[in-house]
Amino acid sequence: MKRFLAIALMLVSFGFFALPPAPAEARCIITGTYCIHEHRDYNGEACVWKGSVPNYLGQTSLNGFSCNDMASSWTNNGTGPIRCLVSFMHANYSVRMWEAYGDHMKSDWVGDEHNDKASSHQWVRC
Repeated sequence: MKRFLAIALMLVSFGFFALPPAPAEARCIITGTYCIHEHRDYNGEACVWKGSVPNYLGQTSLNGFSCNDMASSWTNNGTGPIRCLVSFMHANYSVRMWEAYGDHMKSDWVGDEHNDKASSHQWVRC
């Protein structure tokens, strides 16, 4: 029995029998966050942010990913008076691309013009 438990623990520690990761959309349901997704339809890696971020380059999101120039879809979970968000093409809030005005607003595709170009975002009052 001890041998069986030791083998089971070893398999679990190496990642066998582990549950698959949650879809990107499932990771982006935390109230007060903004998520940018690597691919359209909320697929691929997702960066989860709280607060404004002036430059994605060199920054790591709450879930450990770096997201500069990789947004293809997004989810805005902002609430309250500061629930609106503006995404920018360059660092330091330069060149406005899209706006997310409203609670739990999302977009499954940013469009060809804005795909993989986001470098900062800022929360604003609605």
